[in-house]
Amino acid sequence: MSTAIQAEGLGKRLGSSWGLKGISLKIGQGESVALLGPNGSGKSTLLKLISGLMTPSRGEIRVLGSVLPGGRFRIRPRLRYLTHESPLYPLLTVTENLRLAAGILGLPSGLLPGHLERFRLEGYRDKRVSELSEGFKRRVMLARLALGEERAEIVLLDEPYPSLDQEGRRFLEDLVKRWRGEGKTLIMASHEPGAIFHSLDREILLKEGGIESDRRIT
Repeated sequence: MSTAIQAEGLGKRLGSSWGLKGISLKIGQGESVALLGPNGSGKSTLLKLISGLMTPSRGEIRVLGSVLPGGRFRIRPRLRYLTHESPLYPLLTVTENLRLAAGILGLPSGLLPGHLERFRLEGYRDKRVSELSEGFKRRVMLARLALGEERAEIVLLDEPYPSLDQEGRRFLEDLVKRWRGEGKTLIMASHEPGAIFHSLDREILLKEGGIESDRRIT
């Protein structure tokens, strides 16, 4: 198995404390990982370092063969990241948000009607995001994440379950199953894992910025 992500002595200082304390790990291409731990354990910090949104304070991280953060522009088209914070523009409609994201990815806007239907957002296409419930905002975020998904080799999901209703959870779990079947490298971070986590390949437990345990699930 080729290596998708490799960290050596990776540390990140956040203010006066360390969000990550010199961890080392290797994740293979096509591997699916449950990244678990309580709030403040370093899960979001690790995902931001993998995505190139943060710069390490010490150590090294290499993603798809590129050392970050210098290589972040090379990996960006090959990586999708569902952040804990919403990337949506609240005063734009659902369609406008997806059209903007599609434009950034170089995708034709003609695919949007089918995409809205796929996530059962047709009735909300002209609604401003600020008018949506938290559950539907999260569903729009999933729809945005899935734009151009065929290009992605790595998918990072930070706390994907909160606010999703049962239908939204099914959409999430269907996406995860398909991505795994396509051989994408997948990391799902949560402090309250859902059922889909138990079908992943591996579980990494973080505690106070370090790796508490690392074990195979399946």
